[in-house]
Amino acid sequence: MGTMAYLLPNSTFIHIPKTAGQWAAAALENAGLVVDRIGVVHASPDELEQEEEFRRRNFRFTFVRHPAAWYQSMWAHRIDEEWEPIDDPEWFTPKWIDFWAEFTGACHSNSFEGFLRKCVAHYPSGFVSTLYDAYTNGSNFIGKYENLVEDICTALDQASESYDQRRIIETEPRNVRGKRPHRRRGVEYSSDLLELILNTEMAAIKKYGYEEVPASVIR
Repeated sequence: MGTMAYLLPNSTFIHIPKTAGQWAAAALENAGLVVDRIGVVHASPDELEQEEEFRRRNFRFTFVRHPAAWYQSMWAHRIDEEWEPIDDPEWFTPKWIDFWAEFTGACHSNSFEGFLRKCVAHYPSGFVSTLYDAYTNGSNFIGKYENLVEDICTALDQASESYDQRRIIETEPRNVRGKRPHRRRGVEYSSDLLELILNTEMAAIKKYGYEEVPASVIR
């Protein structure tokens, strides 16, 4: 199931890569809220501004996750995909295909530490901070991966959507690569690596209120 921008009666859900968008899309489908879809899977708001149905809905929401956890999930995904190009035109527009090609070329590593150090060297202002800025632009509500059910319900309530909360709660987890046992062994943070990422991604950490590192990151 693709998870492009989802149009609900009163709002639009935007899917940032690796932030539980597949779960959110499934939850919205289960709740019977999806009336249409526009754009490619990971369409960013600026790419949708010409769409009349997107402009008509003045409430937009999305999800982020702690940057340190995002890196864990992305590296696990890249390893599982053997660092194949991120270039599916059903998932990304040419602009984002170029963006991810640069990321792959600059950050490719089969070790988690090597991946992190390459990312920081190439994106000293924070890759995740840059990614989040592009996708959260214009959002009325930004939920957190770490608080999925409560936050998606808050977004829907603020958008005055009518839905059955039980259908949200009953939605099963999706695409949890970084939590799989064989991947958990490869994505551990040393104290110095964690400090490196926290300092590099300070913009996102401050902007989205991540004063504490989730326990799942450092287990």
